[in-house]
Amino acid sequence: MAKESSQHKGHRQRMRARVEQYGLESLEPHEALEYVLYITNTRKDTNGLAHVLMDRFGDFAGVLDASEEDLLTVEGVGPSTARMLHLLPQVGRYYTQCAVNGKKCMKTTDQLVEYLMAQFAGTVQERALLAALDAAGMSADVTRIEFADVDEMAFLYQDRISVWLGTLNELEYKLKLAKHVLLNEDGKGCAATDTGKLDFTHISMSSTRKFTFAQGEPELPSGRCGFAGQKALTKVHRAVCGEEKALLRKCNNPL
Repeated sequence: MAKESSQHKGHRQRMRARVEQYGLESLEPHEALEYVLYITNTRKDTNGLAHVLMDRFGDFAGVLDASEEDLLTVEGVGPSTARMLHLLPQVGRYYTQCAVNGKKCMKTTDQLVEYLMAQFAGTVQERALLAALDAAGMSADVTRIEFADVDEMAFLYQDRISVWLGTLNELEYKLKLAKHVLLNEDGKGCAATDTGKLDFTHISMSSTRKFTFAQGEPELPSGRCGFAGQKALTKVHRAVCGEEKALLRKCNNPL
């Protein structure tokens, strides 16, 4: 990347003035990414790099959701920029959690929902799972959702069976199969009194691998979402599912 010309320097100053006066939301997505890239590219024109990143990862959110390894494959992205972009969603979630952290005493369901939404805010994986559970008609029996990382998502069914899903890949298929097993629709699934761990981590429509069920205590990853009362969790589902159904379709039908 070439160093900034005087023209680009003036452009950067105008961008900063615009954000200071009207906020980041006043920018187009590629402009917002260009502006964010100023953090680690103090003397370079970041407009071209912003366009390259958007073309590669689809949109602003796609860039921030990309792994550091994938970001580093883009010419002009160094380790500092890759790390910064990858951390931004986590910084946003951390800020939101801190903003509501003082509300320890939650006397109403709405207050609990506000707290839970702060826990769910901004994470594609979590919001997609909430939408998928709702679409599958399973949300009424889900009492806990946990994420150790983007490769380990799971939920607790009726406080007795943990269901491990792995990543978002083929999420709709995994949940359809999980529902079939949990409801014992063919007489070969889980009984109404069974407890344990149901693992669909490596399941896909094209794979010959089978799910596993280990009887015993339900085991969950060390996620950041703790137990949520069913009434509150249901309200969270409703709050996010409307806007996330399009996201779910995108996850199930990747380009």
